[in-house]
Amino acid sequence: MIRVRALATAGLVTALGLAQAEMAFAQAREAVEYTTLTRRVTGGPPFPVRAVLTSAEEYGRFFRTREPAQCDFANEFLILVHLGTEGSQGYTVRITSVERVQSNPPVVTVKYRLTPGAGNAGTVGARPTTRPEDPPVVAEAPAELIKVRRSQPRDRHTSAGIDLARDQLRFFEEGGMERVGFNVIARTLAGEGAFEQVTVDFTGDVKVRMGSGEPKKTRLLLSELDRMAIVAQNSQIKSLPRTVPTQQLGGRRFFFNHFDGARRRTIVEGTHNHEGAYADRIRPLSQAFDLILGRLERRPIQVEGLVELVEEADAVRIQGPLGLSYYLRGPLARKLVVLQGRKVVLEAVAQLKSSTEAEGVIRQVIYPQRSQIAGTIAQQGGKLVIVPAYPMPDAPIPLLGPRASELVTPEIGKPVMLDMWLMFNDRGLPNEGFVESILAITLSHVVLRDRPESQSMPTGELPERTTVWVSARRGGGEGVALAAANMKSGWVPSQLLRFHYNPKVPGLAEGLDPRNPNESGDPRLRGRIERELEDERNRSRNPNVDRPR
Repeated sequence: MIRVRALATAGLVTALGLAQAEMAFAQAREAVEYTTLTRRVTGGPPFPVRAVLTSAEEYGRFFRTREPAQCDFANEFLILVHLGTEGSQGYTVRITSVERVQSNPPVVTVKYRLTPGAGNAGTVGARPTTRPEDPPVVAEAPAELIKVRRSQPRDRHTSAGIDLARDQLRFFEEGGMERVGFNVIARTLAGEGAFEQVTVDFTGDVKVRMGSGEPKKTRLLLSELDRMAIVAQNSQIKSLPRTVPTQQLGGRRFFFNHFDGARRRTIVEGTHNHEGAYADRIRPLSQAFDLILGRLERRPIQVEGLVELVEEADAVRIQGPLGLSYYLRGPLARKLVVLQGRKVVLEAVAQLKSSTEAEGVIRQVIYPQRSQIAGTIAQQGGKLVIVPAYPMPDAPIPLLGPRASELVTPEIGKPVMLDMWLMFNDRGLPNEGFVESILAITLSHVVLRDRPESQSMPTGELPERTTVWVSARRGGGEGVALAAANMKSGWVPSQLLRFHYNPKVPGLAEGLDPRNPNESGDPRLRGRIERELEDERNRSRNPNVDRPR
């Protein structure tokens, strides 16, 4: 009975102690008054920053402006939470409180909450076309800029204002670690005479070390940090085995580390050429690090996905894993239009504009393979195919793409040379070809023009018997063809071109039927072609006659 009373008394004292502690804690925290000036700013750095601006000079340097701030810097100063001018589309940020904790020294905490919006769901918005004479566009950024009173000596025992000489100021994102999903994550690549390490924390700080040099510290774009959060969550790195089974292909070894509080744990390691059951989980994570390094070190990255068409003529969209799409421009983008819906592997210089979309320029197409194939055109099973000539395997390759019918159908039964994007099957054999152009030869001297019309501006000239690659052809006496040779391009009349290819004479295309006046309207030219064909027939009948080389 005595023991029960003692326990009850101890419980009462504990409860009173907790209540008193909570009251003391509440009294120790006091709100600081502030005024919001704006929630969107013009100018500033591309990456997120949190700053204190205490003078008009600091304000002007930060925003690169001469416009005065709405602040009396003698009695006030500014606190800014800025999400960056790049990679922050669709986000909003709100400062939720400014509180002082009476400690030694006092600590003032600026709490804020970041919210992604619809603009971060993969829609980057309009891509305006600018002219050289247009004034430079100053980028905007979501932010919150507040004004706070400077604490005066008479305010030392009140909550009015902040004393920057006495109070310690810190920023805290509410739900930041939960939103990002990790504390610190790092990737290390080692081997093949090279070393690199990238370390990212949930606040957006990044440290990059290349080789034996000193690590460089900078900030991530908000889009890069959120992309890392998406792939880290999808990869479920905490559930991966310590060593991922991979194929040893001589690549650099990689290590993904996750820092949980003060404890470091290696989540996964293996070869950089990751394959096998865990590839779909590891590859997007590695790609997120590549995108960060691509911007910071200005180097290309590898892009893999399906081709989609966009409104812009010189651009395509590549749909990658985990909802990431690449909006890529450049001359090679125009070539990829024929591969709509097909998988490609590219090398591009790209940067994330949101957590789900990157923009850049294509530098190289790795797959499918661009090849020139000589062979005979045929119809098999209702499909247009080319039967390759030796030394290629003679297995027919179906011809696809919008240019296949226009360029190749008139040459059924004839040997031709095609420029194609080749797709391969699991055995490494070509099983589809997307036609880009067909080899031809000029029958006489021709003038290249910038448009199909015969009166359009000339862009160059080609002598007779010049081989050209033709990417468009229209039949008839007034037909035209787009030809390119010797770094020249333009339109020429199609009746001045021959598309028949003779593999025995490398680099030489031969023969529209010269007896058809619709194909060759020049009697002298027709006569010369007939004589050439007769000479060729005589050589074929007499094997002792040397063939021209």
